[in-house]
Amino acid sequence: MLDEFSEDQVAKALRVLLGNGTTPHALSGQKIADKYQVKEILGCAGQATVVLAFDTRLCREVVLKIFHNALNENTKNRIVNEGRALAKINSLNVLTCYGVEICEGMLVLVLEYIEGQTLDEYVSKTQLSVDQLMEIFRQVAVGVGDSHAHGVLHLDLKPDNVLVTKDGEVKLIDFGLVQPNQAHNQISNSGTPAFMAPEIASGQRQADKRTDIFGLGAVLYFLLTERAPFEAGSKKQSREFAMSGDIDSALNGQRTVPKSILNLCAVCLQKDPDQRFGSVDEILRIVDRYLKGSRTAIPLLGMLAVICLAVGGYFALISPSAESSPSAESSPSAESSGLGDSRLETSPKENSLRTKAELSRLISDWRELGKFN
Repeated sequence: MLDEFSEDQVAKALRVLLGNGTTPHALSGQKIADKYQVKEILGCAGQATVVLAFDTRLCREVVLKIFHNALNENTKNRIVNEGRALAKINSLNVLTCYGVEICEGMLVLVLEYIEGQTLDEYVSKTQLSVDQLMEIFRQVAVGVGDSHAHGVLHLDLKPDNVLVTKDGEVKLIDFGLVQPNQAHNQISNSGTPAFMAPEIASGQRQADKRTDIFGLGAVLYFLLTERAPFEAGSKKQSREFAMSGDIDSALNGQRTVPKSILNLCAVCLQKDPDQRFGSVDEILRIVDRYLKGSRTAIPLLGMLAVICLAVGGYFALISPSAESSPSAESSPSAESSGLGDSRLETSPKENSLRTKAELSRLISDWRELGKFN
């Protein structure tokens, strides 16, 4: 893990918490706030260092997000608000925040520990069907919808901020949490350019729920193409693409993706927020309808195959063969035999037409029942 970032960078970030002589290799067994025993460093960015720790009081593993230079009052308030916002979201698809600690003047978010992979890693290592991708997307959308229900915007939706557990459960992490009433320059400086909504990149409009709708479209775009909507050679160029709303054209070649899903992605990614879906519920209705149709199509096709085989067997039974049919002279007529067998009272052609009509009615009923069309 330490190869991913500078050891000096980590040591500097943790020095205030753990003492001037501390180095990353000497962290094992050290305690933060007298109860969190450090086990491993998970990552380090410009804003915070993330470590895996063991809560010695509650006997559980947790993730500590330790913020750098969190001495400014505005920064402290923002981080505390982040913790409060996450703590009030009760969702299976959002990482749980257990609390906020202040240690030696530095703020620490105490978060749920999830053993899994980022969505980027998961997709690159796993062969997934469109249905499986849509199941993942649905969970991401549910997490965003639950957040919106509590008045929280994510504002940094991207594959790296989505965790997938070994059981396929999805969790949203690292909320941007820039509030709509903040200044435009604060909003435009947050987020990831390759996945950024045009209004965020340009700073021309305040963020709202539709900004996260664009983020959902960006995640869906990635799931379908394994590319970012504003894929470019540099962050600067990605931001320029985001400002213009010029989406990477990789989605055009996805012929195996149902049109309803392509349309869903396209509406989410509209440059004008007014042209996007107004809520996550609208997206979920479309996704649920697609997944329901996908689940019922295979059983219905199987039932149709069985019916066709049965009909074929029926025709085989009633069709006379040259070898086994008795001659016209020796064969008793229906009238002389006194048998009331309906097969003898109608011709094979009439039987065929009647059976096809019944089969058509069955298929019609199944289509109506399972929306199989």
